Amino acid sequence: ALGFLLSPIGLVIAAAAGLAATVAWATGAAGEALQWLGARFGDLQNFALEAFQGIKDALAAGDVALAAKVLWLSLQVVWRSGINTLKGWWLDFKGWFLSLTSDIFWGGVSLVAQAWFGLRKIWVKTMNFLADTLRAFANTSASIWDSVTGFVAKRMNEVRGQFDPELDVEMANKLVDMDTQRWKEDRERSRTEAQGKGEEELKQIDQERETTLAAIADTADAETRAREEKFAQERKESEDALAAAKEEWRISVEEAKTKKESAMAASALAPAGEAPALPPAWDFGEIEASLPDIEEKVSQTLDVSGMFGAEAAGRIGIGSTTAERTAKAS
Repeated sequence: ALGFLLSPIGLVIAAAAGLAATVAWATGAAGEALQWLGARFGDLQNFALEAFQGIKDALAAGDVALAAKVLWLSLQVVWRSGINTLKGWWLDFKGWFLSLTSDIFWGGVSLVAQAWFGLRKIWVKTMNFLADTLRAFANTSASIWDSVTGFVAKRMNEVRGQFDPELDVEMANKLVDMDTQRWKEDRERSRTEAQGKGEEELKQIDQERETTLAAIADTADAETRAREEKFAQERKESEDALAAAKEEWRISVEEAKTKKESAMAASALAPAGEAPALPPAWDFGEIEASLPDIEEKVSQTLDVSGMFGAEAAGRIGIGSTTAERTAKAS
């Protein structure tokens, strides 16, 4: 043992134990633990004294059945107290563990949902950017084409004006410019509407994300509430069973005390010189006198003739039958 303590492993274990003791002492945990244990042992001592007093009172009153009942109920109270404490610890650990796993699970679900909606937004933004770039390029190309065609149309109007005096060249060129401007405005309006649809789609994705995350949080909260209600019900059932056992035990102890007081009062009221009535007791002399007949009854019941030989019957401790003993005696 000394060699193990002086070995590196023993020194490490001793150092760890010393460190744990130092931490417990510094944080006050050791004092609190000892105080808690002292309170529990104090409660157990008081309960044991009351139980023993109840058994003593029942025996003093001559009620052996009540004494046995007090003893049995005392054992039940101790058993249910231990079970109640263990169940409380188990429910606390179970609740902590399930709460931790639930937080991890629903947290993972929330992260997956956020990642999914984040990817959708990235995809929509990318598509909107590419589409807007293509629309801008198309609008620019169309504007250049309109400018070229408008220029050509106005030059042709000027040429036609040389041969047609009734043609208002200035008005015709204004119409060309108006058409060119209208086409440009239509393209810009179409591009703006497309951009608005893209922004609306992004807003819709955000709304779906918020709704989904809220639904996940509500489901997790509902699961937590259901679990807590179930554990509270189990804890209440265990505490109710313990309270019922304690109440039944208390009634039995009070009954034993009352019967003892009644017996003492009856003894005090007995006439002088007359022995007080004692509770009935077993007649051990009669039981002892009947013991010799037991062997005879066993022999009559377990008559082994015809099943084993005399030697075999003697070896198994039963001996001869009643008939054989009668023949030997004659």
